[in-house]
Amino acid sequence: MARAVDRVAGGGLVVTDAPARRVHAQVADRVAALTEVARSLQDDGIAVEDIGLRRPSLDDVFLRLTGHGTGADDAQAAGDAPGAGDAETVREVAAA
Repeated sequence: MARAVDRVAGGGLVVTDAPARRVHAQVADRVAALTEVARSLQDDGIAVEDIGLRRPSLDDVFLRLTGHGTGADDAQAAGDAPGAGDAETVREVAAA
């Protein structure tokens, strides 16, 4: 699953959360990336439970630009922003 996302991330950050069965990636062209990931997963015979897009939050952008959170929420912001950046994030979850 991560390989399919990695193909469209163009060298951007790809984070895999195995326990949650999620992969996050920064992408420049969100619709094209989502389409390509869905097609790649289908071609590879990987069943998907959920796939979607998310715009970065202001905290994600701040973390990306400064390299640190906004203070007391640093630890939480870092944990909540695996695909933090100024590009869209593709999220997908493999079926059990």
